[in-house]
Amino acid sequence: MMNKNWIICLISLLILGCTQKEINIENLNGYWEIDRVEKDGKKVKQYNFNAFIEYFQVENNSGFRMKLKPSFVGKFSSNLQKSYFSLEKITTESIHINYKKAELQDEELITATPNKIVISNTTGLTYYYKKYTPISLQ
Repeated sequence: MMNKNWIICLISLLILGCTQKEINIENLNGYWEIDRVEKDGKKVKQYNFNAFIEYFQVENNSGFRMKLKPSFVGKFSSNLQKSYFSLEKITTESIHINYKKAELQDEELITATPNKIVISNTTGLTYYYKKYTPISLQ
């Protein structure tokens, strides 16, 4: 009887471990700062401080991203240039980001959680972002 329970438990763990993750596109919305860049699994650059952050806004599988410069008083400055894109689901584990401007390189959204996003491009660079936390001088 004990062996039967272990087998059932093991099969359950295997099934749960093999389920694919679903990317929640809504998690992409908001302010993000780059944490690090990797290529072929090796760290290319670690960011300890970011002069600029990225703002993403997505609705109905399309949206825009924009670079912002945060200030110490909690406001942002921008050049007001938005990079518009559409999203195309490739699999449950990745989403293709198609930019409207031809000079922008399309990307792949690999992870989108409330606190982390991971985006890769065709040159093999993978960008790891963390949720932006405003600078506090208090």
